[in-house]
Amino acid sequence: MTSPRPDHKLAQALDLARRKAELTTAELAEALSFNPRTVRRYLNGERRPERATVVRWEQVCDATPGTLITLYDDSPASDAPPPPLRTGFPLRSAVAAVTVVVALGAVLLLRGSDEPNLRETAQKRPTGVAYHSFTRSYVGDVWIRITPDGEHTGEPHRVTLHWGSNMQEIDLKDLDRPRTLFTGKNRRDRVTMRVNMKPAATIAFGERNVPAGALDIKPGWRAG
Repeated sequence: MTSPRPDHKLAQALDLARRKAELTTAELAEALSFNPRTVRRYLNGERRPERATVVRWEQVCDATPGTLITLYDDSPASDAPPPPLRTGFPLRSAVAAVTVVVALGAVLLLRGSDEPNLRETAQKRPTGVAYHSFTRSYVGDVWIRITPDGEHTGEPHRVTLHWGSNMQEIDLKDLDRPRTLFTGKNRRDRVTMRVNMKPAATIAFGERNVPAGALDIKPGWRAG
């Protein structure tokens, strides 16, 4: 009986969350700030993601909190048994193997990692990006709350929203406190909204119960 592929169940759950959120691999990779090739390896079960990546995956795909991370914590790093220990390995072969490993390490250092440090990436990027898929069956008002980061409080902010084939840009002058925008969801679907912020800011999403003082942006959508 052969051993199952490493993290096969986790890979299936990650891919199911992606498909429920109606995100392509490229869109998901952009939301996670990863190379698409890395995301494909996770989806194929060829590579095990870091725990923080799974937490972020839940958020981006709007999965039920804790479902993916529980599966991650319960699954081993690999289902495959360790290879048997070989004895009598020739010294010449050992030296050659070490040489190959050192050379490969040098190449990887030159290429850089497929997985950037998310915290550093977020700090260095001039534009904040957030993705969200509202409840598929919900029809009604939805809102986006923008909270300026401490170092950018009081500065003007440019908000660019993409939702399906529609988009709009909004300038918020002297953003010194959280500001909420609201629009309408008139179809039963799960089209992902992308919000770009410049400078970066904290972005939250919600349905129903539009906060008082929210800015109505329904008329501003256009094809784009």
